[in-house]
Amino acid sequence: MRSVIRNLLFRKPLDTTPTGLILTTRNVSTFSFDVQAGTNNFTVNWGDGTSTSHTGSARVTKNYAGAGVYGITIDGVFTGFNNSSIVAPIASISSWGVSKFTSALDAFVDSISLTALPSSSLDNFILATNLQSAWAGCTALTSFPLINTSAATNLQSAWAFCTALLSFPLIDTAAGTNFRSAWDNCRVLTSFPLINTSAGTNFQSTWASCRALLSFPLINTSAGTNFSFAWADCRALTSFPLINTAAGTDFEAAWDNCIGLTSFPLINVAAGTNFAFAWASCTALASFPANMFDNCLATNFNGAWLNCSNLTQTSVDNIVISINTAGRSNGTLRVDGVTPSTAGRTAVDALRARGWTVTVTGY
Repeated sequence: MRSVIRNLLFRKPLDTTPTGLILTTRNVSTFSFDVQAGTNNFTVNWGDGTSTSHTGSARVTKNYAGAGVYGITIDGVFTGFNNSSIVAPIASISSWGVSKFTSALDAFVDSISLTALPSSSLDNFILATNLQSAWAGCTALTSFPLINTSAATNLQSAWAFCTALLSFPLIDTAAGTNFRSAWDNCRVLTSFPLINTSAGTNFQSTWASCRALLSFPLINTSAGTNFSFAWADCRALTSFPLINTAAGTDFEAAWDNCIGLTSFPLINVAAGTNFAFAWASCTALASFPANMFDNCLATNFNGAWLNCSNLTQTSVDNIVISINTAGRSNGTLRVDGVTPSTAGRTAVDALRARGWTVTVTGY
């Protein structure tokens, strides 16, 4: 009896994790999906009592006897969905199963009816290096699960235009290098986690049009070179952290239309070459630091402070004096706001004498 009790006490609990990917369709009469390239050997149970087996990455299609909402299970070796040429009509996914997806490229792009994803993951994405456009355009998703993305290097547009996404988890992005447009147009996100972006080089449009974002974390952007449009149209931001932009070269429209910003920190832009429209239409921006461009070799400041009508005279002076200090010739500069002071006008005269086209208010 004691041995029976001991065996019962120390018996491992049954693993009830589904082995297959489980999804629910929209109301459909036909269901088709493309498969990621790689080794595949899977069976689809179609939810109507029938099943089919598949190898390779050819398109899989099911024609049902009648329209309806079907529960589908995919069992076996399955490299994942690929919506690049056809959008699978998925309403929800309740389990990822045990498959290890080697790529998530275009996996669920434009799945506008996808409302739910599994809340947990058995490292299903641990092998995926490419998440480009994986969930882009999933306009009905309001949350995203904490999946294992530790191998992902390319996160370009991964969640772009997830316009209903209310929150985002602290996923592992330590290997990520390309964050271009990753959260572009996630319009109702109010906060963002302190993810690891230390390997990131491309931040073009990464958080563009995240219009509800109230604050931004002090992420590691020390390897970043391209920050063009990175935070453009983040209208609710009132301040910005002192991030490391020492390697940054392209800042075109980086903070364009950040209409809530009232001040800006003294970031390192010494390597910057393009500042066209960088702070354009930051209509509440009043305070801008001195000496920011003292060692900067850039000559393209075209429209950089266009429509920044709230800049103080001190801020206008800080900008033109610093750019003049750098000593470059034949550039383009526009700074709206008040008329510069005598010191500011002297800097403007010196720039114009070196071939600059300078547009400032009242001078």
